[in-house]
Amino acid sequence: MSPSGRIAALVVVLALAVTACRAEVRYTNHRKSRITPSPHVTWTSKVRPVELEGRPVAGDRKLDTRPARSRGLTEKELFGGGSLKSLSGTLTYRRVEQHLTSFCRDAVWGVERALLDADCEQVARAVYLSDDQRYQALVALIDVRDRNAAERLRAALDGRAGFLSPARGTRFHHAVRWDRARVTGVGHYVTVTWLQPVDAARTSPDGAAEFARNAPRDPWARVLRARY
Repeated sequence: MSPSGRIAALVVVLALAVTACRAEVRYTNHRKSRITPSPHVTWTSKVRPVELEGRPVAGDRKLDTRPARSRGLTEKELFGGGSLKSLSGTLTYRRVEQHLTSFCRDAVWGVERALLDADCEQVARAVYLSDDQRYQALVALIDVRDRNAAERLRAALDGRAGFLSPARGTRFHHAVRWDRARVTGVGHYVTVTWLQPVDAARTSPDGAAEFARNAPRDPWARVLRARY
């Protein structure tokens, strides 16, 4: 083989070695993330809660249909209050992130068609941290056409076909051993409350009871009452 041929062959071998090394690094990082997940390194939109419960969207005469000339909720309206109590009243949550978008498809995965059929107008997401630093929660409000559309979307958010996506760059974990979410709604709004421990390796002996005690209260009820 000529000198130029040997050099070309060596370049190919080195390129293959570098590619294999990079692939191994990606694989190693992925495996580590299943044990000690890093919310800033392993971001992916396709995440789902370990436990999930759904409740039918409640009816409300003032909220069942979005007004024809409705304006979207503003950040000031949605994120005006900075803290929430837990369902049991024993914890205080403070908001550490907020996201509002009219690009609804960016806020879900797997249920884009259901979102389109529901005529989604905007999605609000916020992350709250408990004062004892043990829990964080992602809460979301999805504005759709009417109560029927909200119920169909609520049913589609089953964690199998698709679910809510945490915002890119969020502190909310993407791989934990235990977390739990509740999907419900009122009128033409779908709501999601997604609770997880800050310690991503922790499990729960009774996820339903832990959620019932420690999940934050719905921050959107106050907003909607004030709006309508």
